[in-house]
Amino acid sequence: MESRVRRLDDWTERARSAMGGGTADHPLMRAYLNSCETRGLPWRWVEDYLTGARVDLDFSEFATEADYQRYIDQLSWPFAMATAGLVHPGGGGDQWAEGCRWLADGCQRSDFLMDLAEDMRGGRLYLPLDALARHGVSRADLAEGRDTPGVRALLAEVVGQARTALGAADGFVTGAPEAHFRCTASRWSCTASGLPEWRRSGRRWRGGRTATTRGPAGACCVRSGARTRRCGPAPPADGRPG
Repeated sequence: MESRVRRLDDWTERARSAMGGGTADHPLMRAYLNSCETRGLPWRWVEDYLTGARVDLDFSEFATEADYQRYIDQLSWPFAMATAGLVHPGGGGDQWAEGCRWLADGCQRSDFLMDLAEDMRGGRLYLPLDALARHGVSRADLAEGRDTPGVRALLAEVVGQARTALGAADGFVTGAPEAHFRCTASRWSCTASGLPEWRRSGRRWRGGRTATTRGPAGACCVRSGARTRRCGPAPPADGRPG
């Protein structure tokens, strides 16, 4: 833990020094700094991300959905804007920022599902405890890979929330400049196509691991540009996740 804090402190100090002085000693940081200055990305997104990164240092669990949403606001959304914000001069407008917020939510839920078993082994649970309680699921159920009706209902709910968030991220796809459209459309399409499918395997759901659609997702990404430009993302079926 102490070494992680020291490394983050060092990187944060170097990043802030680069932002303040306009130069950096690390080649990747120097390239990123140049991109930010050229595109006029507001530094607040980078600063917010550096501050929010500390949330993960000693993370163990979210008590509620509201705690999860604060995590998105503090860490995932600033990261999305610090990267995808570069496609628009000045970081883009409100519609672009809102699309990135929804994308951050959808991508984060998807990542948490796909990394669920690994995170549990590390003592971290990124699914809100109030959602577990709603379905009668315990941390032990997930840690031990138990295949129960409650576990399946919980995981299906999270998949649905991820799909809803990605469906609401239409501003991210349709608002991309032409030169960057295929990249942004592929990012959205790969995440939507790669959402885990939870299938029963004996008494355990993949032995506590997730089954994903990575193969089909790759093909979908190749074809996503023209199709998504015509149609855009599917609208959310039941409104935005709470």
